[in-house]
Amino acid sequence: MVAVIEEVRIVVVAKGWERYVFLFTDSQSQRDEVRRIAGRFASDPDLSFTWYESALVSQQLRADAY
Repeated sequence: MVAVIEEVRIVVVAKGWERYVFLFTDSQSQRDEVRRIAGRFASDPDLSFTWYESALVSQQLRADAY
């Protein structure tokens, strides 16, 4: 049996005591999903996650891709 181990990437947004932790593999589909989730978090009025933080997550995903 051959095991394929994918590297897990992490992006964390820390706000006071809150932590938003995004775990994903290096695939483009995973990065796209993290962007969608960050957008959903930003649009949720019950969360303190903002559109600015969503943009920071996207920026980190782009920077980490290279």
